Amino acid sequence: MTQQCATSTNNGRIAQLSIHQQNVNKSLIAQSDLLHRLDPSTYDICVIQEPYLDHNHNSHATPHWYTIYPKEHYVEPSKTRSLMLVNKRIATDAWMQIDCRSSDVTAVQVSTGLGSMVIVNTYSDNVCQEGMRRAVHAIKTSL
Repeated sequence: MTQQCATSTNNGRIAQLSIHQQNVNKSLIAQSDLLHRLDPSTYDICVIQEPYLDHNHNSHATPHWYTIYPKEHYVEPSKTRSLMLVNKRIATDAWMQIDCRSSDVTAVQVSTGLGSMVIVNTYSDNVCQEGMRRAVHAIKTSL
């Protein structure tokens, strides 16, 4: 799924922020295929649910992307079910990670010429909605 959100560049022209979303079901093959097809000249952000994690609890990405894990990944990496890739073409001072305190939620705040927007990647298993509650709380507190 690809989503485009209107943003503004410094010179006032309208630009597009292109987001790709996919659940790879913890599959190395599915994630490798996604990364192979993920064109950094087309997409700015990629949100992944159920990312593949190797034996060191690291996911895979190509050199064109910053990998953003939920902060809980560093405490309990086996529970990570959300991941975000931010294109390195986006200046690092134009975005920052938002701590949602859930392994199911990854969020960033992106600054544009029109203001700030929050992009949230949520894994929802339809049983426990804790990730969704934390995402809503993160949005409310970051705005």
